[in-house]
Amino acid sequence: MQDYKKFFELDPFAASDACREHPWDQYVPPFEVVTGVYYVSGIAWVGCYLIDTGDGLVLIDTAFHENVYLLIDAIWRLGYDPKDIKAIFLSHIHFDHINGAKALKELTNADIYISKHDLRHLQDKKLSFQNEAFVSGNITPDHYYEDFDSITIGNVTFKTILCPGHTPGTTSFVFDIIDKNAGKLTVAMHGGLGLNTMRKEYLKENELPLDLQEKYLASMERMKKIDVDVCIPSHPGHYDILALLPLKTPEFNPYINKEAWINLLTGFENGMKQIMIEEAQSENK
Repeated sequence: MQDYKKFFELDPFAASDACREHPWDQYVPPFEVVTGVYYVSGIAWVGCYLIDTGDGLVLIDTAFHENVYLLIDAIWRLGYDPKDIKAIFLSHIHFDHINGAKALKELTNADIYISKHDLRHLQDKKLSFQNEAFVSGNITPDHYYEDFDSITIGNVTFKTILCPGHTPGTTSFVFDIIDKNAGKLTVAMHGGLGLNTMRKEYLKENELPLDLQEKYLASMERMKKIDVDVCIPSHPGHYDILALLPLKTPEFNPYINKEAWINLLTGFENGMKQIMIEEAQSENK
């Protein structure tokens, strides 16, 4: 496994340009996180996860159009047929999570799910950070998440939890699986932790509600109350699951770690609080 530390430290737009221009340079082979849950984006910048429900596949996020060939190859390498994907869950409507959706919809005819609160982002290329350099294609959602909804596919039930902040419709996913060694485990992915869209300046410029800052913090408190065994990050740079892979053995799985979820959320929660303190101090000068 390559050392991706320097890549994670890049400006998000520089990292995205690298993904678009030469995704093979940050190639990540597919791997099993726990039984039936796989990392399949094919790149280091953003995580896409394949879940085997026992009756079809679910894909969480699609990354860039330019890395779709690596994602499809990853699914084949795991022994699955991409055409068995029944549902594509999109965590939020930013280009690095959704730009592969159009191509994958055409390949698989899977149902696409988003939050209705992100419809404006879907329709406004500026809000989704699209530009002429990126290939995306228009997508039409088949379903909209409800807050704390349950979506059952095969033998897996996914809880979708609205976590507004990074975008108004950022949605997190919590589901249980049966691991062949550890038994029943709760797996969770927070749909969008990035603080790059959380400053008042950005919110005002894009006519977004200023209370997204408070909602971000409230959703953190809500999510921290969930007992999570396995944390799958939307970006490996947030919680470096790639660095843990060499530690995984038949007897030990480093991804089963209750502290990882709490530590991840607490770190971003503290970052949001610091932004709010700095903005308050600036306003009081």
